[in-house]
Amino acid sequence: MKKEDRYLIVVDLDGTLLHNYAEWDDEAMALLKKLNAMGHMVMIATGRPFRSSFFVYQALGLHSPIINYNGALVRHPFDDAFPKTDLRISREDVYQILDFIGPELLNAFCEIHDDIYVLEYKPDIFPYMHAEGGVLHEGPFQEKLPANPNGCILFVTNKIVDTLTDYINNTFGDRLRCRFWGESGNFNIMEVYNIETNKGCGIVTTAQYYGFPKDHIIAIGDGHNDIEMFNEAAICVAMENAHPELLPYATHVTKTNLNHGVTIFLKKFFKDELNEGE
Repeated sequence: MKKEDRYLIVVDLDGTLLHNYAEWDDEAMALLKKLNAMGHMVMIATGRPFRSSFFVYQALGLHSPIINYNGALVRHPFDDAFPKTDLRISREDVYQILDFIGPELLNAFCEIHDDIYVLEYKPDIFPYMHAEGGVLHEGPFQEKLPANPNGCILFVTNKIVDTLTDYINNTFGDRLRCRFWGESGNFNIMEVYNIETNKGCGIVTTAQYYGFPKDHIIAIGDGHNDIEMFNEAAICVAMENAHPELLPYATHVTKTNLNHGVTIFLKKFFKDELNEGE
Protein backbone atom coordinates (compact mmCIF):
# COMPACT_ATOMS: atom_id res chain seq x y z
CA MET A 1 0.00 0.00 0.00
CA LYS A 2 1.26 3.47 -0.88
CA LYS A 3 1.88 5.76 2.06
CA GLU A 4 -0.58 8.35 0.78
CA ASP A 5 -3.35 5.72 0.68
CA ARG A 6 -3.05 4.72 4.35
CA TYR A 7 -5.53 5.75 7.03
CA LEU A 8 -4.98 6.16 10.74
CA ILE A 9 -7.99 4.43 12.35
CA VAL A 10 -8.39 5.43 16.00
CA VAL A 11 -10.86 3.37 18.01
CA ASP A 12 -12.24 3.84 21.51
CA LEU A 13 -12.82 0.68 23.57
CA ASP A 14 -15.68 0.85 26.09
CA GLY A 15 -19.01 1.45 24.40
CA THR A 16 -17.39 1.32 20.96
CA LEU A 17 -15.32 -1.80 20.27
CA LEU A 18 -16.01 -3.65 23.51
CA HIS A 19 -19.33 -4.98 24.77
CA ASN A 20 -18.21 -4.98 28.40
CA TYR A 21 -15.02 -5.20 30.45
CA ALA A 22 -13.41 -7.98 28.38
CA GLU A 23 -15.76 -9.01 25.54
CA TRP A 24 -15.51 -7.53 22.09
CA ASP A 25 -17.29 -7.52 18.74
CA ASP A 26 -15.64 -10.43 16.91
CA GLU A 27 -16.55 -9.05 13.47
CA ALA A 28 -15.11 -5.64 14.24
CA MET A 29 -11.93 -7.15 15.65
CA ALA A 30 -11.43 -9.32 12.57
CA LEU A 31 -12.03 -6.37 10.24
CA LEU A 32 -9.66 -4.04 12.12
CA LYS A 33 -7.03 -6.76 12.12
CA LYS A 34 -7.44 -7.15 8.35
CA LEU A 35 -7.22 -3.40 7.70
CA ASN A 36 -4.12 -3.22 9.86
CA ALA A 37 -2.52 -6.08 7.93
CA MET A 38 -3.38 -4.33 4.65
CA GLY A 39 -1.24 -1.35 5.66
CA HIS A 40 -3.57 1.00 7.53
CA MET A 41 -2.67 1.90 11.10
CA VAL A 42 -5.14 0.96 13.81
CA MET A 43 -4.70 2.70 17.15
CA ILE A 44 -6.53 2.33 20.47
CA ALA A 45 -7.59 5.46 22.37
CA THR A 46 -9.15 4.75 25.76
CA GLY A 47 -9.64 6.07 29.25
CA ARG A 48 -8.46 2.71 30.51
CA PRO A 49 -4.99 2.08 31.89
CA PHE A 50 -2.48 0.21 29.76
CA ARG A 51 -2.87 -2.97 31.82
CA SER A 52 -6.55 -3.38 30.89
CA SER A 53 -6.27 -2.40 27.23
CA PHE A 54 -3.10 -4.15 26.06
CA PHE A 55 -4.94 -7.47 25.64
CA VAL A 56 -7.03 -5.85 22.89
CA TYR A 57 -3.87 -4.39 21.33
CA GLN A 58 -2.29 -7.86 21.29
CA ALA A 59 -5.43 -9.53 19.92
CA LEU A 60 -5.41 -7.07 17.00
CA GLY A 61 -1.72 -7.67 16.35
CA LEU A 62 -0.96 -3.96 16.51
CA HIS A 63 2.37 -2.19 16.24
CA SER A 64 1.20 1.35 16.88
CA PRO A 65 1.10 3.84 19.75
CA ILE A 66 -1.63 3.45 22.36
CA ILE A 67 -3.54 6.24 24.12
CA ASN A 68 -4.38 5.50 27.77
CA TYR A 69 -5.98 7.54 30.56
CA ASN A 70 -7.74 9.61 27.87
CA GLY A 71 -4.38 10.93 26.66
CA ALA A 72 -2.54 11.41 29.95
CA LEU A 73 -0.34 8.49 28.89
CA VAL A 74 0.56 7.98 25.22
CA ARG A 75 3.36 5.64 24.24
CA HIS A 76 4.46 3.03 21.73
CA PRO A 77 5.03 -0.35 23.39
CA PHE A 78 7.68 -1.32 20.82
CA ASP A 79 9.22 1.96 19.65
CA ASP A 80 11.23 3.91 22.22
CA ALA A 81 11.80 6.70 19.69
CA PHE A 82 8.10 7.58 19.65
CA PRO A 83 7.56 10.82 21.65
CA LYS A 84 5.93 9.68 24.89
CA THR A 85 3.30 11.71 26.73
CA ASP A 86 3.08 11.26 30.50
CA LEU A 87 0.86 13.95 32.04
CA ARG A 88 0.51 14.15 35.82
CA ILE A 89 -1.39 16.07 38.48
CA SER A 90 0.24 17.41 41.63
CA ARG A 91 -0.10 15.09 44.61
CA GLU A 92 -0.17 18.22 46.80
CA ASP A 93 -3.31 19.31 44.92
CA VAL A 94 -4.80 15.86 45.57
CA TYR A 95 -4.12 16.17 49.31
CA GLN A 96 -5.75 19.61 49.35
CA ILE A 97 -8.83 18.33 47.51
CA LEU A 98 -9.20 15.41 49.94
CA ASP A 99 -8.97 17.81 52.89
CA PHE A 100 -11.71 19.95 51.36
CA ILE A 101 -14.02 16.95 50.86
CA GLY A 102 -13.55 15.84 54.47
CA PRO A 103 -16.23 13.47 55.79
CA GLU A 104 -18.03 13.44 52.42
CA LEU A 105 -15.14 11.40 50.98
CA LEU A 106 -15.96 7.71 50.75
CA ASN A 107 -12.84 6.48 48.94
CA ALA A 108 -10.28 7.44 46.31
CA PHE A 109 -7.52 6.00 44.17
CA CYS A 110 -4.67 7.40 42.08
CA GLU A 111 -2.59 5.72 39.39
CA ILE A 112 0.99 6.07 38.25
CA HIS A 113 1.13 4.02 35.07
CA ASP A 114 0.10 0.57 36.33
CA ASP A 115 0.62 1.19 40.04
CA ILE A 116 -2.66 1.77 41.89
CA TYR A 117 -2.79 3.73 45.15
CA VAL A 118 -6.10 3.33 46.98
CA LEU A 119 -7.22 4.70 50.35
CA GLU A 120 -9.23 1.57 51.18
CA TYR A 121 -9.49 -1.51 49.01
CA LYS A 122 -13.23 -2.22 49.09
CA PRO A 123 -15.31 -4.45 46.79
CA ASP A 124 -17.66 -1.63 45.77
CA ILE A 125 -14.92 0.24 43.89
CA PHE A 126 -13.27 -2.82 42.33
CA PRO A 127 -15.09 -2.46 38.95
CA TYR A 128 -13.58 1.01 38.48
CA MET A 129 -9.98 0.14 39.25
CA HIS A 130 -9.07 -2.39 36.55
CA ALA A 131 -6.83 -3.85 39.23
CA GLU A 132 -5.83 -7.03 37.40
CA GLY A 133 -2.27 -6.67 36.18
CA GLY A 134 -1.61 -3.66 38.38
CA VAL A 135 0.36 -3.31 41.59
CA LEU A 136 -1.90 -2.33 44.47
CA HIS A 137 -0.89 -0.05 47.35
CA GLU A 138 -3.38 0.65 50.15
CA GLY A 139 -3.29 3.44 52.70
CA PRO A 140 -3.21 7.24 53.11
CA PHE A 141 -1.88 8.99 50.02
CA GLN A 142 0.51 11.13 52.09
CA GLU A 143 2.22 7.90 53.14
CA LYS A 144 1.87 5.75 50.04
CA LEU A 145 1.91 8.03 46.97
CA PRO A 146 5.57 8.28 45.86
CA ALA A 147 5.16 10.80 43.01
CA ASN A 148 2.62 12.86 41.09
CA PRO A 149 -0.09 10.57 39.66
CA ASN A 150 -1.61 10.47 36.17
CA GLY A 151 -4.98 11.29 37.72
CA CYS A 152 -7.29 10.66 40.66
CA ILE A 153 -10.71 9.05 41.03
CA LEU A 154 -12.85 10.26 43.92
CA PHE A 155 -15.87 8.52 45.44
CA VAL A 156 -17.96 11.10 47.28
CA THR A 157 -21.44 11.54 48.74
CA ASN A 158 -24.16 13.07 46.61
CA LYS A 159 -24.42 16.20 48.73
CA ILE A 160 -20.95 17.55 47.83
CA VAL A 161 -21.02 17.12 44.05
CA ASP A 162 -21.78 20.72 43.06
CA THR A 163 -19.66 22.27 45.82
CA LEU A 164 -16.68 20.09 44.94
CA THR A 165 -16.95 20.87 41.24
CA ASP A 166 -16.97 24.60 41.94
CA TYR A 167 -14.06 24.27 44.37
CA ILE A 168 -11.84 22.41 41.89
CA ASN A 169 -12.69 24.74 39.00
CA ASN A 170 -12.14 27.89 41.05
CA THR A 171 -9.03 26.75 42.95
CA PHE A 172 -7.18 24.62 40.38
CA GLY A 173 -8.77 25.72 37.11
CA ASP A 174 -5.41 26.70 35.59
CA ARG A 175 -4.07 23.14 35.82
CA LEU A 176 -6.84 20.63 36.62
CA ARG A 177 -10.13 19.53 35.12
CA CYS A 178 -12.80 17.35 36.70
CA ARG A 179 -15.76 15.38 35.42
CA PHE A 180 -18.35 13.20 37.11
CA TRP A 181 -18.90 9.71 35.84
CA GLY A 182 -22.29 9.61 37.51
CA GLU A 183 -23.96 8.13 40.54
CA SER A 184 -23.44 4.49 41.54
CA GLY A 185 -25.10 3.14 44.65
CA ASN A 186 -24.40 5.45 47.56
CA PHE A 187 -21.62 7.47 45.90
CA ASN A 188 -20.80 9.74 43.01
CA ILE A 189 -17.60 9.20 41.04
CA MET A 190 -15.40 12.13 40.02
CA GLU A 191 -12.28 12.04 37.85
CA VAL A 192 -9.62 14.71 38.39
CA TYR A 193 -7.04 15.05 35.60
CA ASN A 194 -4.42 17.31 34.05
CA ILE A 195 -5.91 20.20 32.05
CA GLU A 196 -3.85 19.14 29.00
CA THR A 197 -5.22 15.59 29.01
CA ASN A 198 -7.24 14.60 25.96
CA LYS A 199 -7.18 11.90 23.30
CA GLY A 200 -6.76 14.46 20.53
CA CYS A 201 -3.21 15.32 21.54
CA GLY A 202 -2.23 11.67 21.20
CA ILE A 203 -3.66 11.61 17.69
CA VAL A 204 -1.74 14.75 16.73
CA THR A 205 1.53 13.27 17.99
CA THR A 206 0.91 10.01 16.14
CA ALA A 207 -0.14 11.72 12.90
CA GLN A 208 2.98 13.91 12.92
CA TYR A 209 5.28 11.00 13.72
CA TYR A 210 3.93 8.78 10.93
CA GLY A 211 2.91 11.46 8.43
CA PHE A 212 -0.87 11.07 8.36
CA PRO A 213 -2.74 14.16 7.07
CA LYS A 214 -5.95 15.04 8.89
CA ASP A 215 -8.11 13.94 5.96
CA HIS A 216 -6.75 10.42 6.43
CA ILE A 217 -7.62 10.13 10.10
CA ILE A 218 -10.71 8.21 11.21
CA ALA A 219 -11.86 8.45 14.84
CA ILE A 220 -14.56 6.16 16.24
CA GLY A 221 -16.05 6.70 19.69
CA ASP A 222 -19.09 7.13 21.88
CA GLY A 223 -18.19 9.30 24.87
CA HIS A 224 -17.84 12.90 25.95
CA ASN A 225 -14.11 12.17 26.28
CA ASP A 226 -13.96 11.56 22.52
CA ILE A 227 -14.77 15.17 21.55
CA GLU A 228 -11.11 16.27 21.30
CA MET A 229 -10.35 13.09 19.36
CA PHE A 230 -13.02 14.03 16.83
CA ASN A 231 -11.55 17.52 16.53
CA GLU A 232 -8.31 16.02 15.17
CA ALA A 233 -9.91 13.70 12.62
CA ALA A 234 -11.66 14.39 9.32
CA ILE A 235 -13.84 11.27 9.53
CA CYS A 236 -15.57 11.22 12.93
CA VAL A 237 -17.80 8.23 13.64
CA ALA A 238 -20.14 8.28 16.64
CA MET A 239 -22.03 5.28 17.90
CA GLU A 240 -25.81 5.58 17.67
CA ASN A 241 -26.12 5.74 21.48
CA ALA A 242 -23.19 8.13 21.94
CA HIS A 243 -23.11 10.89 24.54
CA PRO A 244 -25.40 13.71 23.31
CA GLU A 245 -22.55 16.23 23.46
CA LEU A 246 -20.42 14.11 21.12
CA LEU A 247 -22.98 13.78 18.33
CA PRO A 248 -22.62 17.36 16.96
CA TYR A 249 -18.94 16.64 16.28
CA ALA A 250 -19.66 13.48 14.26
CA THR A 251 -19.50 13.31 10.47
CA HIS A 252 -21.05 9.83 10.57
CA VAL A 253 -23.32 7.99 12.99
CA THR A 254 -23.30 4.20 13.04
CA LYS A 255 -25.11 1.50 15.00
CA THR A 256 -24.35 0.75 18.65
CA ASN A 257 -21.46 -1.42 19.76
CA LEU A 258 -23.95 -4.23 20.45
CA ASN A 259 -25.22 -3.96 16.87
CA HIS A 260 -21.86 -4.12 15.05
CA GLY A 261 -21.57 -0.35 14.58
CA VAL A 262 -17.81 -0.35 13.99
CA THR A 263 -18.06 -3.17 11.45
CA ILE A 264 -20.92 -1.53 9.56
CA PHE A 265 -19.04 1.74 9.14
CA LEU A 266 -15.68 0.23 8.20
CA LYS A 267 -17.18 -2.18 5.66
CA LYS A 268 -18.93 0.71 3.95
CA PHE A 269 -15.99 3.13 4.09
CA PHE A 270 -13.40 0.60 2.85
CA LYS A 271 -15.84 -1.30 0.60
CA ASP A 272 -13.86 -1.06 -2.64
CA GLU A 273 -10.54 -1.82 -1.00
CA LEU A 274 -11.91 -4.81 0.88
CA ASN A 275 -13.56 -6.17 -2.27
CA GLU A 276 -10.27 -5.91 -4.16
CA GLY A 277 -8.57 -7.93 -1.46
CA GLU A 278 -10.99 -10.85 -1.81
